[in-house]
Amino acid sequence: MLKPERMSKLFVVGPKSTLSKVVSRLHELKIAHLIEHKKDEFDLCTPLVNFEKLSSMLVQARSLASHLGISTDNAKLTAFKIRDLEKDISGIREDVSKVIEKTKKIEDNISLISEQKKLLELMSLISIQPEHFLKSSYLKSFFGYIKDENIREQLGKITDRLEVRTAAKGKNTIATVFVDMNFADQFAKTLADYSFSDIDISAVKDLKGNPSELSHELSMRQEQLETGLKAQNNKLKDLSKKHSAFLSEAEKFLSVEAEKAQIPLSFGSTREAFFLRCYLPKNDVEKTMEELMKSGNNKLYITEEPLGEEEDIPVKLNNSKYVQNSEFFTKLFALPKYDEFDPSVLIAYTFPLFYGFMLGDVIYGLITFAVFYYLKKKFPVGKDFFNTMLAAAVAAII
Repeated sequence: MLKPERMSKLFVVGPKSTLSKVVSRLHELKIAHLIEHKKDEFDLCTPLVNFEKLSSMLVQARSLASHLGISTDNAKLTAFKIRDLEKDISGIREDVSKVIEKTKKIEDNISLISEQKKLLELMSLISIQPEHFLKSSYLKSFFGYIKDENIREQLGKITDRLEVRTAAKGKNTIATVFVDMNFADQFAKTLADYSFSDIDISAVKDLKGNPSELSHELSMRQEQLETGLKAQNNKLKDLSKKHSAFLSEAEKFLSVEAEKAQIPLSFGSTREAFFLRCYLPKNDVEKTMEELMKSGNNKLYITEEPLGEEEDIPVKLNNSKYVQNSEFFTKLFALPKYDEFDPSVLIAYTFPLFYGFMLGDVIYGLITFAVFYYLKKKFPVGKDFFNTMLAAAVAAII
Protein backbone atom coordinates (compact mmCIF):
# COMPACT_ATOMS: atom_id res chain seq x y z
CA MET A 1 0.00 0.00 0.00
CA LEU A 2 2.84 2.43 0.73
CA LYS A 3 4.43 1.93 -2.71
CA PRO A 4 3.02 1.28 -6.20
CA GLU A 5 2.51 -2.33 -7.24
CA ARG A 6 5.65 -4.23 -8.24
CA MET A 7 5.98 -4.70 -12.01
CA SER A 8 7.59 -7.21 -14.36
CA LYS A 9 8.49 -7.10 -18.06
CA LEU A 10 7.58 -9.81 -20.55
CA PHE A 11 9.04 -10.52 -23.97
CA VAL A 12 6.70 -12.42 -26.32
CA VAL A 13 7.48 -13.87 -29.77
CA GLY A 14 5.06 -15.76 -31.98
CA PRO A 15 4.04 -16.56 -35.58
CA LYS A 16 1.83 -14.05 -37.32
CA SER A 17 -0.87 -16.68 -37.72
CA THR A 18 -1.59 -16.27 -33.98
CA LEU A 19 -1.42 -12.45 -33.95
CA SER A 20 -5.16 -11.68 -33.92
CA LYS A 21 -5.89 -14.13 -31.08
CA VAL A 22 -2.97 -12.89 -28.98
CA VAL A 23 -4.04 -9.26 -29.50
CA SER A 24 -7.62 -10.09 -28.56
CA ARG A 25 -6.54 -11.86 -25.37
CA LEU A 26 -4.19 -9.05 -24.38
CA HIS A 27 -7.03 -6.57 -24.81
CA GLU A 28 -9.41 -8.68 -22.72
CA LEU A 29 -6.91 -9.08 -19.87
CA LYS A 30 -6.41 -5.29 -19.61
CA ILE A 31 -3.33 -5.65 -17.37
CA ALA A 32 -0.43 -5.18 -19.83
CA HIS A 33 1.28 -1.87 -20.58
CA LEU A 34 2.77 -2.28 -24.07
CA ILE A 35 6.27 -0.95 -24.76
CA GLU A 36 6.18 0.68 -28.18
CA HIS A 37 8.69 -0.82 -30.58
CA LYS A 38 10.94 1.68 -32.32
CA LYS A 39 11.80 0.73 -35.88
CA ASP A 40 15.35 -0.57 -36.13
CA GLU A 41 16.58 -3.67 -37.96
CA PHE A 42 13.05 -4.98 -37.37
CA ASP A 43 9.98 -3.38 -38.92
CA LEU A 44 6.88 -2.23 -37.10
CA CYS A 45 4.00 -4.67 -37.17
CA THR A 46 1.00 -3.68 -39.29
CA PRO A 47 -2.56 -3.35 -37.94
CA LEU A 48 -4.88 -6.34 -38.16
CA VAL A 49 -6.24 -6.97 -41.65
CA ASN A 50 -9.74 -5.69 -40.85
CA PHE A 51 -8.54 -2.35 -39.42
CA GLU A 52 -9.53 -0.20 -42.42
CA LYS A 53 -12.98 -1.75 -42.64
CA LEU A 54 -13.53 -1.33 -38.89
CA SER A 55 -12.37 2.29 -39.00
CA SER A 56 -14.68 3.08 -41.91
CA MET A 57 -17.65 1.45 -40.18
CA LEU A 58 -16.85 3.25 -36.93
CA VAL A 59 -16.83 6.63 -38.71
CA GLN A 60 -20.17 5.80 -40.32
CA ALA A 61 -21.72 4.69 -37.02
CA ARG A 62 -20.56 7.84 -35.25
CA SER A 63 -21.78 10.03 -38.10
CA LEU A 64 -25.21 8.38 -38.01
CA ALA A 65 -25.39 8.72 -34.23
CA SER A 66 -24.50 12.40 -34.53
CA HIS A 67 -27.13 13.09 -37.22
CA LEU A 68 -29.79 11.26 -35.21
CA GLY A 69 -28.82 12.83 -31.89
CA ILE A 70 -28.00 9.46 -30.30
CA SER A 71 -25.74 9.39 -27.24
CA THR A 72 -23.27 6.50 -27.13
CA ASP A 73 -21.80 7.31 -23.70
CA ASN A 74 -23.61 4.62 -21.71
CA ALA A 75 -23.84 1.93 -24.38
CA LYS A 76 -23.25 -1.65 -23.31
CA LEU A 77 -20.70 -3.79 -25.11
CA THR A 78 -22.46 -6.25 -27.41
CA ALA A 79 -20.85 -8.69 -29.84
CA PHE A 80 -21.72 -8.39 -33.55
CA LYS A 81 -20.77 -10.23 -36.70
CA ILE A 82 -18.79 -7.79 -38.85
CA ARG A 83 -20.50 -8.80 -42.09
CA ASP A 84 -24.01 -8.39 -40.65
CA LEU A 85 -23.04 -5.15 -38.93
CA GLU A 86 -21.68 -3.69 -42.16
CA LYS A 87 -24.91 -4.52 -43.98
CA ASP A 88 -27.12 -3.05 -41.23
CA ILE A 89 -25.11 0.17 -40.97
CA SER A 90 -25.19 0.56 -44.74
CA GLY A 91 -28.99 0.21 -44.75
CA ILE A 92 -29.45 2.75 -41.96
CA ARG A 93 -27.04 5.15 -43.67
CA GLU A 94 -29.06 4.96 -46.88
CA ASP A 95 -32.33 5.72 -45.05
CA VAL A 96 -30.83 8.58 -43.06
CA SER A 97 -29.06 10.05 -46.11
CA LYS A 98 -32.35 10.28 -48.02
CA VAL A 99 -34.02 12.15 -45.17
CA ILE A 100 -31.03 14.44 -44.61
CA GLU A 101 -30.79 15.22 -48.33
CA LYS A 102 -34.48 16.17 -48.47
CA THR A 103 -34.16 18.17 -45.26
CA LYS A 104 -31.17 20.10 -46.61
CA LYS A 105 -33.00 20.84 -49.86
CA ILE A 106 -36.05 22.14 -47.98
CA GLU A 107 -33.89 24.26 -45.66
CA ASP A 108 -32.09 25.77 -48.66
CA ASN A 109 -35.41 26.62 -50.29
CA ILE A 110 -36.73 28.21 -47.08
CA SER A 111 -33.54 30.23 -46.77
CA LEU A 112 -33.85 31.36 -50.41
CA ILE A 113 -37.48 32.39 -49.92
CA SER A 114 -36.57 34.40 -46.81
CA GLU A 115 -33.92 36.24 -48.83
CA GLN A 116 -36.34 36.79 -51.72
CA LYS A 117 -39.01 38.22 -49.40
CA LYS A 118 -36.52 40.70 -47.92
CA LEU A 119 -35.54 41.92 -51.40
CA LEU A 120 -39.15 42.13 -52.56
CA GLU A 121 -40.02 44.20 -49.48
CA LEU A 122 -37.29 46.69 -50.39
CA MET A 123 -38.44 46.79 -54.02
CA SER A 124 -42.04 47.40 -53.02
CA LEU A 125 -40.92 50.53 -51.11
CA ILE A 126 -39.76 52.13 -54.35
CA SER A 127 -42.36 50.49 -56.65
CA ILE A 128 -39.85 48.46 -58.62
CA GLN A 129 -40.38 44.93 -59.96
CA PRO A 130 -37.66 42.27 -60.22
CA GLU A 131 -37.83 42.10 -64.02
CA HIS A 132 -36.82 45.78 -64.23
CA PHE A 133 -33.30 44.68 -63.31
CA LEU A 134 -32.88 42.30 -66.24
CA LYS A 135 -29.58 42.75 -68.05
CA SER A 136 -29.70 45.21 -70.92
CA SER A 137 -27.17 46.53 -73.41
CA TYR A 138 -28.81 49.98 -73.19
CA LEU A 139 -29.48 50.51 -69.50
CA LYS A 140 -27.37 50.13 -66.34
CA SER A 141 -29.21 49.63 -63.04
CA PHE A 142 -28.04 50.22 -59.46
CA PHE A 143 -29.89 49.08 -56.34
CA GLY A 144 -28.72 49.53 -52.75
CA TYR A 145 -28.33 51.73 -49.70
CA ILE A 146 -27.12 55.32 -49.86
CA LYS A 147 -26.52 58.01 -47.24
CA ASP A 148 -27.45 61.13 -49.25
CA GLU A 149 -31.14 61.35 -50.22
CA ASN A 150 -30.34 64.17 -52.66
CA ILE A 151 -28.25 61.97 -54.89
CA ARG A 152 -30.61 62.74 -57.80
CA GLU A 153 -29.21 66.30 -58.09
CA GLN A 154 -25.62 65.09 -58.25
CA LEU A 155 -26.40 62.42 -60.84
CA GLY A 156 -28.50 64.87 -62.86
CA LYS A 157 -25.39 66.99 -63.42
CA ILE A 158 -23.93 64.12 -65.44
CA THR A 159 -26.95 63.43 -67.69
CA ASP A 160 -30.71 63.77 -67.74
CA ARG A 161 -31.09 60.29 -69.23
CA LEU A 162 -31.69 58.65 -65.86
CA GLU A 163 -34.34 57.62 -63.37
CA VAL A 164 -33.77 57.69 -59.61
CA ARG A 165 -36.12 56.43 -56.89
CA THR A 166 -35.47 56.54 -53.16
CA ALA A 167 -37.34 55.47 -50.04
CA ALA A 168 -36.61 55.42 -46.32
CA LYS A 169 -35.94 52.05 -44.68
CA GLY A 170 -35.44 52.59 -40.96
CA LYS A 171 -32.33 54.71 -40.56
CA ASN A 172 -31.22 53.86 -44.11
CA THR A 173 -32.24 55.05 -47.54
CA ILE A 174 -32.98 52.63 -50.37
CA ALA A 175 -32.12 53.88 -53.83
CA THR A 176 -32.50 52.53 -57.34
CA VAL A 177 -30.90 54.19 -60.31
CA PHE A 178 -31.35 53.51 -64.04
CA VAL A 179 -29.08 55.28 -66.50
CA ASP A 180 -27.95 55.15 -70.11
CA MET A 181 -25.15 52.54 -70.41
CA ASN A 182 -22.83 55.23 -71.80
CA PHE A 183 -22.76 56.94 -68.38
CA ALA A 184 -22.52 53.77 -66.29
CA ASP A 185 -18.87 54.25 -65.22
CA GLN A 186 -19.40 57.89 -64.23
CA PHE A 187 -22.49 56.98 -62.20
CA ALA A 188 -20.67 54.13 -60.47
CA LYS A 189 -17.87 56.51 -59.40
CA THR A 190 -20.30 59.20 -58.19
CA LEU A 191 -22.37 56.67 -56.23
CA ALA A 192 -19.22 55.31 -54.61
CA ASP A 193 -18.28 58.85 -53.54
CA TYR A 194 -21.65 59.05 -51.74
CA SER A 195 -21.13 55.73 -49.91
CA PHE A 196 -23.49 53.72 -52.07
CA SER A 197 -23.72 50.08 -50.85
CA ASP A 198 -24.89 47.68 -53.53
CA ILE A 199 -27.52 45.00 -52.70
CA ASP A 200 -27.22 41.60 -54.37
CA ILE A 201 -30.52 40.87 -56.12
CA SER A 202 -29.52 37.59 -57.78
CA ALA A 203 -32.00 35.73 -55.53
CA VAL A 204 -34.97 37.33 -57.35
CA LYS A 205 -33.55 37.41 -60.90
CA ASP A 206 -36.04 34.75 -62.07
CA LEU A 207 -39.13 36.37 -60.50
CA LYS A 208 -41.58 38.57 -62.36
CA GLY A 209 -44.55 40.59 -61.16
CA ASN A 210 -45.71 42.84 -58.34
CA PRO A 211 -43.45 42.52 -55.26
CA SER A 212 -46.36 42.38 -52.79
CA GLU A 213 -48.15 39.63 -54.72
CA LEU A 214 -44.90 37.71 -55.19
CA SER A 215 -44.18 38.01 -51.47
CA HIS A 216 -47.61 36.61 -50.62
CA GLU A 217 -47.08 33.65 -52.95
CA LEU A 218 -43.67 33.02 -51.44
CA SER A 219 -45.14 33.08 -47.91
CA MET A 220 -47.61 30.39 -48.88
CA ARG A 221 -44.81 28.36 -50.43
CA GLN A 222 -42.72 28.85 -47.27
CA GLU A 223 -45.53 27.49 -45.09
CA GLN A 224 -45.72 24.36 -47.25
CA LEU A 225 -41.95 23.91 -47.03
CA GLU A 226 -41.95 24.33 -43.23
CA THR A 227 -44.65 21.67 -43.00
CA GLY A 228 -42.48 19.40 -45.13
CA LEU A 229 -39.47 20.24 -42.95
CA LYS A 230 -41.37 19.18 -39.83
CA ALA A 231 -42.27 15.91 -41.54
CA GLN A 232 -38.61 15.23 -42.37
CA ASN A 233 -37.56 16.07 -38.81
CA ASN A 234 -40.18 13.65 -37.51
CA LYS A 235 -38.77 10.98 -39.81
CA LEU A 236 -35.32 11.58 -38.32
CA LYS A 237 -36.79 11.27 -34.81
CA ASP A 238 -38.47 8.00 -35.78
CA LEU A 239 -35.20 6.68 -37.21
CA SER A 240 -33.43 7.78 -34.03
CA LYS A 241 -35.88 5.87 -31.82
CA LYS A 242 -35.75 2.82 -34.07
CA HIS A 243 -31.95 2.57 -34.28
CA SER A 244 -30.83 4.22 -31.03
CA ALA A 245 -29.91 1.03 -29.15
CA PHE A 246 -28.36 -0.63 -32.19
CA LEU A 247 -26.16 2.33 -33.19
CA SER A 248 -24.95 3.03 -29.66
CA GLU A 249 -24.02 -0.64 -29.16
CA ALA A 250 -22.49 -0.86 -32.64
CA GLU A 251 -20.37 2.24 -31.98
CA LYS A 252 -19.14 0.76 -28.71
CA PHE A 253 -18.31 -2.58 -30.34
CA LEU A 254 -16.53 -0.98 -33.30
CA SER A 255 -14.54 1.34 -31.01
CA VAL A 256 -13.23 -1.65 -29.10
CA GLU A 257 -12.51 -3.67 -32.25
CA ALA A 258 -10.75 -0.74 -33.97
CA GLU A 259 -8.68 -0.20 -30.84
CA LYS A 260 -7.71 -3.88 -30.81
CA ALA A 261 -6.85 -3.77 -34.50
CA GLN A 262 -4.34 -0.94 -33.87
CA ILE A 263 -2.52 -2.69 -31.02
CA PRO A 264 0.01 -4.46 -33.30
CA LEU A 265 1.39 -1.03 -34.28
CA SER A 266 3.34 -1.23 -30.98
CA PHE A 267 4.85 -4.61 -31.92
CA GLY A 268 7.99 -5.47 -33.83
CA SER A 269 7.78 -7.66 -36.90
CA THR A 270 9.66 -9.94 -39.26
CA ARG A 271 8.20 -11.53 -42.38
CA GLU A 272 6.78 -14.52 -40.50
CA ALA A 273 6.72 -13.50 -36.83
CA PHE A 274 5.84 -10.71 -34.42
CA PHE A 275 7.27 -9.81 -31.04
CA LEU A 276 6.27 -7.50 -28.21
CA ARG A 277 7.42 -6.28 -24.83
CA CYS A 278 5.09 -5.20 -22.05
CA TYR A 279 4.98 -4.30 -18.38
CA LEU A 280 2.44 -5.92 -16.07
CA PRO A 281 1.96 -6.44 -12.33
CA LYS A 282 4.32 -9.09 -10.95
CA ASN A 283 1.41 -10.98 -9.38
CA ASP A 284 -0.25 -11.39 -12.79
CA VAL A 285 2.77 -12.70 -14.71
CA GLU A 286 2.04 -16.41 -14.38
CA LYS A 287 -1.64 -16.07 -15.24
CA THR A 288 -0.87 -13.83 -18.22
CA MET A 289 1.72 -16.22 -19.61
CA GLU A 290 -0.76 -19.10 -19.39
CA GLU A 291 -3.53 -17.12 -21.09
CA LEU A 292 -1.26 -15.93 -23.90
CA MET A 293 0.07 -19.42 -24.53
CA LYS A 294 -3.50 -20.73 -24.83
CA SER A 295 -4.46 -17.96 -27.25
CA GLY A 296 -1.32 -18.66 -29.31
CA ASN A 297 -1.92 -22.43 -29.44
CA ASN A 298 1.28 -22.98 -27.45
CA LYS A 299 3.32 -21.59 -30.36
CA LEU A 300 4.62 -18.57 -28.44
CA TYR A 301 7.94 -18.00 -26.76
CA ILE A 302 7.48 -15.97 -23.57
CA THR A 303 10.19 -14.93 -21.14
CA GLU A 304 10.47 -12.49 -18.26
CA GLU A 305 13.11 -9.79 -18.68
CA PRO A 306 14.85 -7.88 -15.87
CA LEU A 307 13.85 -4.27 -15.22
CA GLY A 308 16.53 -1.69 -15.95
CA GLU A 309 17.39 1.06 -13.46
CA GLU A 310 16.80 3.83 -16.01
CA GLU A 311 13.53 2.47 -17.38
CA ASP A 312 10.39 4.56 -17.23
CA ILE A 313 8.31 1.89 -15.49
CA PRO A 314 4.55 2.50 -15.52
CA VAL A 315 2.87 2.99 -12.16
CA LYS A 316 -0.13 1.07 -10.86
CA LEU A 317 -1.26 2.08 -7.39
CA ASN A 318 -1.92 -0.78 -5.00
CA ASN A 319 -4.47 0.24 -2.37
CA SER A 320 -7.49 -1.10 -0.53
CA LYS A 321 -10.95 -0.17 -1.74
CA TYR A 322 -11.32 2.60 0.85
CA VAL A 323 -7.91 4.13 0.09
CA GLN A 324 -8.59 4.01 -3.67
CA ASN A 325 -11.07 6.85 -3.18
CA SER A 326 -8.20 9.11 -2.07
CA GLU A 327 -6.18 8.38 -5.20
CA PHE A 328 -8.20 11.22 -6.71
CA PHE A 329 -6.23 13.73 -4.59
CA THR A 330 -2.92 12.04 -5.33
CA LYS A 331 -3.55 12.22 -9.08
CA LEU A 332 -4.40 15.93 -8.82
CA PHE A 333 -0.66 16.53 -8.31
CA ALA A 334 1.12 13.59 -9.97
CA LEU A 335 1.41 9.87 -9.67
CA PRO A 336 4.33 8.78 -7.49
CA LYS A 337 7.25 7.27 -9.39
CA TYR A 338 7.76 3.52 -9.33
CA ASP A 339 10.07 3.60 -6.27
CA GLU A 340 8.42 6.52 -4.47
CA PHE A 341 6.03 6.62 -1.50
CA ASP A 342 2.31 6.57 -2.35
CA PRO A 343 0.60 9.26 -0.22
CA SER A 344 -2.93 7.97 -0.93
CA VAL A 345 -3.11 5.95 2.30
CA LEU A 346 -2.04 8.99 4.33
CA ILE A 347 -4.64 11.21 2.66
CA ALA A 348 -7.35 8.58 3.13
CA TYR A 349 -7.18 8.83 6.92
CA THR A 350 -5.87 12.33 7.64
CA PHE A 351 -8.09 14.33 5.26
CA PRO A 352 -11.45 13.19 6.74
CA LEU A 353 -9.99 13.55 10.26
CA PHE A 354 -8.84 17.17 9.82
CA TYR A 355 -12.00 18.04 7.87
CA GLY A 356 -14.00 16.77 10.84
CA PHE A 357 -11.88 18.83 13.27
CA MET A 358 -12.46 21.99 11.24
CA LEU A 359 -16.20 21.59 10.63
CA GLY A 360 -17.03 19.72 13.83
CA ASP A 361 -20.82 20.07 13.73
CA VAL A 362 -23.55 17.42 13.58
CA ILE A 363 -26.05 19.50 11.57
CA TYR A 364 -23.45 20.73 9.05
CA GLY A 365 -22.10 17.20 8.86
CA LEU A 366 -25.55 15.77 8.05
CA ILE A 367 -26.19 18.49 5.47
CA THR A 368 -22.85 17.97 3.72
CA PHE A 369 -23.34 14.21 3.83
CA ALA A 370 -26.72 14.58 2.09
CA VAL A 371 -25.27 16.99 -0.49
CA PHE A 372 -22.29 14.77 -1.34
CA TYR A 373 -24.50 11.67 -1.48
CA TYR A 374 -26.80 13.43 -3.96
CA LEU A 375 -23.85 14.59 -6.07
CA LYS A 376 -22.39 11.09 -6.09
CA LYS A 377 -25.64 9.75 -7.59
CA LYS A 378 -25.94 12.69 -9.99
CA PHE A 379 -22.33 12.60 -11.22
CA PRO A 380 -21.01 9.01 -11.04
CA VAL A 381 -17.78 10.05 -12.76
CA GLY A 382 -16.69 11.77 -9.54
CA LYS A 383 -17.66 8.99 -7.15
CA ASP A 384 -14.12 8.58 -5.71
CA PHE A 385 -14.01 12.23 -4.66
CA PHE A 386 -17.54 12.15 -3.27
CA ASN A 387 -16.82 8.95 -1.32
CA THR A 388 -13.92 10.71 0.39
CA MET A 389 -16.12 13.70 1.16
CA LEU A 390 -18.81 11.39 2.61
CA ALA A 391 -16.18 9.96 4.96
CA ALA A 392 -15.19 13.54 5.86
CA ALA A 393 -18.84 14.42 6.60
CA VAL A 394 -19.10 11.42 8.94
CA ALA A 395 -15.92 12.60 10.68
CA ALA A 396 -17.50 16.04 11.14
CA ILE A 397 -20.57 14.45 12.75
CA ILE A 398 -18.45 12.33 15.09
